[in-house]
Amino acid sequence: MTHATYDTGADTGAPFELYEFTVPGASLVWRYTNQPSVVTYAAADYEPAVISHGQVTQQAASVGATTSIECADDNPFALAMLASLSSRPVRVVIRQIHRDDPDAEATTLFIGLVTGVSFEGAKASLPCGSRYALSSKRRVPWLTYQAGCNWEWGGAGCGVNRDAYRVTAGLVAGDQTGRVLTVAAADGFADGYFSGGWVERPSTGATWFIEEHSGANLTVALPVSPLGSTSEDFYFYPGCQKNESYCLATFDNLDNYLGYPRLPNINPFSRSAYYQSGVADIPDPGDTWAMPDGYQLVLSDQTVTIDQRGPILYSGESSYQVPVSIEFLPTGYAKVTVGASATLTGGVWLNPKTPPAGLAEQIDFYVETPGNAQWDVGASPTGWETWNNAGSTITCRGALSITGEIVNGTQTVTFVIRARDTTVGLVRAACTVTVNWLADIRGPGGA
Repeated sequence: MTHATYDTGADTGAPFELYEFTVPGASLVWRYTNQPSVVTYAAADYEPAVISHGQVTQQAASVGATTSIECADDNPFALAMLASLSSRPVRVVIRQIHRDDPDAEATTLFIGLVTGVSFEGAKASLPCGSRYALSSKRRVPWLTYQAGCNWEWGGAGCGVNRDAYRVTAGLVAGDQTGRVLTVAAADGFADGYFSGGWVERPSTGATWFIEEHSGANLTVALPVSPLGSTSEDFYFYPGCQKNESYCLATFDNLDNYLGYPRLPNINPFSRSAYYQSGVADIPDPGDTWAMPDGYQLVLSDQTVTIDQRGPILYSGESSYQVPVSIEFLPTGYAKVTVGASATLTGGVWLNPKTPPAGLAEQIDFYVETPGNAQWDVGASPTGWETWNNAGSTITCRGALSITGEIVNGTQTVTFVIRARDTTVGLVRAACTVTVNWLADIRGPGGA
């Protein structure tokens, strides 16, 4: 007799469900039934369990159906999902059979993927969605214009043979502490080699993400449990730093590198491109950087004006120069000196002063050389066009230089100053210092 006949009969219907959970590409499988005894279907045994499902729903705005499965909080499959299995796709099939049907004909109620697990009291909930709905949420296009490689390490596009870099080592419960695994074999690799990689348990197919690798210690995202007193082999896979140099030196796989490491410092479209390391992203002049312990770094725009008009200056040489220097002191002061006496001391770069020990070392300063033809960095330039640490006095010296004859003239030079956070390599503040030089100058032979 068909399933439909029992399903529509007034007195013949006695349905029960079969739940099958599998991991594609692995031999992992869990089978349960809400019957009080083992049920054999298609040559497979379904173990009795406290398990049920909610209404299978289909909405007009979504792709595929959804439902939720509930079971006891000690259900082995629910515990596996909590430990690490939720990081992998898990397929679920729910079938229904009528108890008195001699043909045991089954109808499929739901096919999809388990998308997570949550616990409340003695109950575990497993939300399930259609595999089509999940794939429809994938970012399209997936390729990102970024410096780091787009490929998953060891995947089809990457081409690296994962097993060639796999390390097999035994784990015993007594050797482990919480999320830190002690693996003697890991000590033979440079620190960080396994960071970003994963641990796999061959007996179950469960995986754990490796957050940090230092010596023989591997810190994983979740505890690896339960472990027995007898050593059990685990697989350990390295991570990838996603840059060209690491790809070439570690895996000799530069031909398959899918990144754009020579991106410009500033994204011309939205300034939001992904970078391998911090770049000199220039903030608006006058920015304030809130530093630790209540300190602030303030670089405000400054203007210095030197008025040497009046009696005409006669240099007696082919050019006339005025020295300029910009200084940053570890005590938190900045000083701009123009000529012998015109000094701007209002540029206090750190507030409150004086900074605690070590704070100045978190700051680099950069002073850009002006592009004016009248500017000369001097015979022995120091401090220009390079990052200098504020832990010691930084001095940039140069000179305003006028060649020929200037009467009632103004020469303007603008210096761009940037401050960088040494811990991340990003510019945190910037300003401009403008020097206006008003002079009456006669060169050789002038009146």
